[in-house]
Amino acid sequence: MREALITAGVWREDAGQIQKPPFEEVTKVVVEYHRDKETGVITTTDIKIAFADSLMVREDAGEWKAHPLDKPIVSDAMSIELRAVDTTGKNKEGKPYRIDNKIDIHHELMTSPTPGHQVVKVKVVPPKAKLLYTIDGANPANLGKPYEKPGIDAPEGSTVRLFAEKGPVHLEISVPVPKADPGGDGGPKIDPDLPTIVTGKGFTGLVTRSATYKLLTGLPETARLQMVQAKVTVAATDSTITLTWDRKSRLEPIRVLEAFEFLDKQVPDGEWSLRFDQLHFPTGKALLEWQVAADIKIELGQITQCML
Repeated sequence: MREALITAGVWREDAGQIQKPPFEEVTKVVVEYHRDKETGVITTTDIKIAFADSLMVREDAGEWKAHPLDKPIVSDAMSIELRAVDTTGKNKEGKPYRIDNKIDIHHELMTSPTPGHQVVKVKVVPPKAKLLYTIDGANPANLGKPYEKPGIDAPEGSTVRLFAEKGPVHLEISVPVPKADPGGDGGPKIDPDLPTIVTGKGFTGLVTRSATYKLLTGLPETARLQMVQAKVTVAATDSTITLTWDRKSRLEPIRVLEAFEFLDKQVPDGEWSLRFDQLHFPTGKALLEWQVAADIKIELGQITQCML
């Protein structure tokens, strides 16, 4: 009899104790979610509640708010709590389900325009987190400066300490800035004073309007493009119009932009495509400054320098 009643669900067994009706049901919420690694945004992909008819949500210990069960929760909060509630009061309320967010700090070293320095470029997730740093060994949480783009120009041999904070969550890391090895086999270095040429082979991805516009507007006024081809194409009609300059012409970035504006009038609603063989900078320092500002790394094998 005992086993038959338990099997039928008329009785229940919990920790060796037999429970007989009426049972005290406890509300429950189960959640599946995804965290975007670029933004830190939490998005629920599935929410299930038991012995309840409504869902309550609060972010960062704020006010509880009702949330529809048929819509995902999308939040960049550092803590998200969910409660399954039985508004009839029949069932006892269970424990909330809590999602804890986190902070990520990503960094990258780039050659600095300042001799004997490197630029530490930092990305923090979530982007709204406060980011502080020191380069003198001091505690960044108390004495740090706010991080600003394009990056931290730090002496070689120093250590950059980074502190990120959002709400009650914080993270601190240290980034050693290595010294250049004068006897190492690091290959040629960029002379900050010499004219510098970058081969166009590293810019094969300039086949969209957005990528082309970003490059041209981000180049310094002193940069020049040589052996240039600007093309606008409408894929639906296969209409194409192209401007090609002679091999000796060195064009200012603004002139190439004006050329694309002209081509847009000839073939409206087209996609841009830009090719060039050489990108000239007046000095190695100008190239290095642009690299840091544009967050672009040019391989040394694509760079040549020569006397005027």
